[in-house]
Amino acid sequence: MGRLETLASEFLIFYRYLEERTKTTNKTLFVTKTGRPLLVRNIRTAIDRYYKRAGISGAKVNDLRHTWVAHHLSSGASLVLISKIAGHKRLSTTERYLSLIQPPKGEEKVKLEQL
Repeated sequence: MGRLETLASEFLIFYRYLEERTKTTNKTLFVTKTGRPLLVRNIRTAIDRYYKRAGISGAKVNDLRHTWVAHHLSSGASLVLISKIAGHKRLSTTERYLSLIQPPKGEEKVKLEQL
């Protein structure tokens, strides 16, 4: 699937969300079933529920963030780019992940733009 088709598919999913989204006057994009803004605790609760359904124990929400950073660095993405996207104030924070990953091999690198 090409990049344009991927974007069109993702837009369609987002459009369906907007159509099915609880009707509310709240300007927040993501809302609960009752129409209130989706809070951090709502997200954490949902992710914990999915961990449980998947049989994953001992995992935390931030493990997803750590996995995302490590995956992209191991795929050869720019350290500076990942640092900015992750919201790290210091590049040294992102550099810590480098000790946890295998260096990319030859053509196996995947550019962030391709994901």
